[in-house]
Amino acid sequence: MYSLVGTRRDIAKVLLIVPLTLGSTLLAIGGVSIVSLSHATRVGVHTLLAYWASIPAAAVIVTLFRRFSRARMILASAFLLVVVSNVERALRHIVPVTEVPAQIHDGMLVAQQFGLMLVVLLLVVASVTRDEPQDSLSRGYSRVFGLATTLTPLVVYVYVDCFVASEPSPLATAIGIVACAVAVSGLLVMPRLAYRLRREYLPLDCGYFVTACVLLIGSSLLLTESFITSSLLWIYAENLQTAALLLFGVSLGVPLLRRTGYGRRASYGMVVFLALSAYLPLLVTTILESASRTEPFEAGNVLAYAIVHVGMASLSAIMAALLTVYSRVRPSRTQYPLSMVFIVWTGVAFISIVPAFTASPIPLGTSNAPYLVGSIVTLFFLYLVHKWYWENNSASLVMSPRRFLASASLVLLAVGVAEGMNQIIWAYGLIQHGNLIGNRMLLGFNSLVMFGIAYLVFMLSSSNADAVPFESFITGFLVVWIVPYTLKSYYLPFTPGWWVSELVMFLGLLTGPALVGFLYMRAMQQAEESHKRAAMYADLLMHDITNHNQITLTTLELLSSESMNSDTRERLLRDARHAVSMADQLIGNVRLLNDTEIWQRLTETRTDLVSEVVHALDTVMQNLSIPGLVINISTETSRAYVLGNNLLRAAILNLLYTAVELPRETEEMWISVVPIVAMGRDWWQVKLEIPKTRMNTGLMTSPDPETVTHGRSSLGFLVAKIVVNQLGGYMENGLGSRDDFGVVSYIALNLPICH
Repeated sequence: MYSLVGTRRDIAKVLLIVPLTLGSTLLAIGGVSIVSLSHATRVGVHTLLAYWASIPAAAVIVTLFRRFSRARMILASAFLLVVVSNVERALRHIVPVTEVPAQIHDGMLVAQQFGLMLVVLLLVVASVTRDEPQDSLSRGYSRVFGLATTLTPLVVYVYVDCFVASEPSPLATAIGIVACAVAVSGLLVMPRLAYRLRREYLPLDCGYFVTACVLLIGSSLLLTESFITSSLLWIYAENLQTAALLLFGVSLGVPLLRRTGYGRRASYGMVVFLALSAYLPLLVTTILESASRTEPFEAGNVLAYAIVHVGMASLSAIMAALLTVYSRVRPSRTQYPLSMVFIVWTGVAFISIVPAFTASPIPLGTSNAPYLVGSIVTLFFLYLVHKWYWENNSASLVMSPRRFLASASLVLLAVGVAEGMNQIIWAYGLIQHGNLIGNRMLLGFNSLVMFGIAYLVFMLSSSNADAVPFESFITGFLVVWIVPYTLKSYYLPFTPGWWVSELVMFLGLLTGPALVGFLYMRAMQQAEESHKRAAMYADLLMHDITNHNQITLTTLELLSSESMNSDTRERLLRDARHAVSMADQLIGNVRLLNDTEIWQRLTETRTDLVSEVVHALDTVMQNLSIPGLVINISTETSRAYVLGNNLLRAAILNLLYTAVELPRETEEMWISVVPIVAMGRDWWQVKLEIPKTRMNTGLMTSPDPETVTHGRSSLGFLVAKIVVNQLGGYMENGLGSRDDFGVVSYIALNLPICH
């Protein structure tokens, strides 16, 4: 069950977004008539749908790499089906120039309805699938299950699309009606099932997810009405699908980034940037085409073309140089493949100017060979970023200049060879409709690159909890290259759509050097803050460790006295052991505090909270000898699973040490592990109850280690709070009551339940 506040928030999103989407769709299509049925626009729309479906697919796949789950795999296959089906529809609309406008027959609409039904069925199956523990699933099983889950719905969809619904027929119409009934039925139960998905610890905003499902219901009904009556209602349905995919991306992408510690603005900003980078160029072009501005701009074509491409090549080269310099300051193996991407696009921009100043057989602006090679090489280097990120090896973070120059020369040579071969093919007419084939290949590879960019942005972002990492900015910035080149693959040279892609790319690259400069300054600021923290740690250790050592030395001197009775000697030994334990715990807390600041690549696994509490309690009782101390433990279950890492036990240990050291009325305390419901989610709570005492509540809220009192209790609180927050939980404290004692103080940590 979820809290009333969370449910109301989700309902408010549905009630606000659905009317706004319907109203804007009616206004844009029915009122302003921003509609274009040209083949180029149809390709653009389906490319946009594929790219926006890539965002939620990438977010789910990132969580799969961290912990395999059959439910997550099925959910990812649903969005991958949307990606592939829309790329296939886009490829169909890349046709010779004479075949305009696009004709959408009822069979195509039936195929879309059938594809929507498959997506809904996959969402429902993902919601009701019960996962096995991760350890019981072998890697081979995971791969086979992933391939089967991804390929099976694709094969079924392709069969229906190519053989059953290839032409309008009564059978196709009947299949479409049944598909609509199944899809709507599944979408009606998805709002409730969405909460089960979230309970499976999949980062999910149920409000946006449910809103997307409601919009898909409207889209499905409009599609069915369209192929039954052969009307143009499918245009409205398509717009509702577009909005639904955007909301799916927000519902999965934003919580994933928030879970890693990002702020609300940074999380929404990253997802919205990925979405709008593809939407705005298409929107501008569609508006121009709706106004019948499709004629080429002849005046100054060559000069404008040369200026734009020289500028793009220069800016791309500057980006590569700045990125290389930055990698020397903040070494990372993933930065060198990104540098190579900008180098290859520098070569592409320069070599595309060759036909303007030579007797080339290729018309200006129509050569796709350099762009195709650039897309393939970009895809390769994005794969290297993925591969090197997950590899744990000791390879040098700084690439040697000789190796870097050799790699750069090789990729530039590949671009030059591709253009040379393209010149020969055009000169001798070896391939008919070669540009059409190149356009289709370019669209296919660019679709893979756009999915790769979305995946890498989430992958790189999930490795940092303090700020959006540099590599995520740069990877997301690549969208301003790939999206315009994708637009160019289906617009005629020097038409408004073609020029929009050129100008978007140029304006986007203008912000590149400024972005890298800003990130460089941020890196310098972080280095200065790290230096201050290192000085603070040194002062902390020097001050408190000296005090603990002084206590130990004084105790040893007193123990050397022969006139001391046995009781006093035992008390002094206990004090010395306590001082040594305090010093050891203080050193451990400083080390843990540093680990939480570089919270990267810590594997989060399914962890039994009860077991962690028991182990921590045993450690405390062994290290501290306090006469009369009694800690009662109670749990409602023998297992309480959360997602944790190797710092979780340290956080619990610090809470226990802090509770033991607080002044209290008696030597009895209570610790419990219970399930609770708060903020619309289910949590496991570890609650420490202490006889009424004056608790330093400021320790619970202080965000900066420089502002807390230097001591084991205060620093232990800070470490525990940071660890719990970065695991997606929170801490609380206050006054409570027990039936067997009365008023007590309590400290509690809460972590999301992992089923």
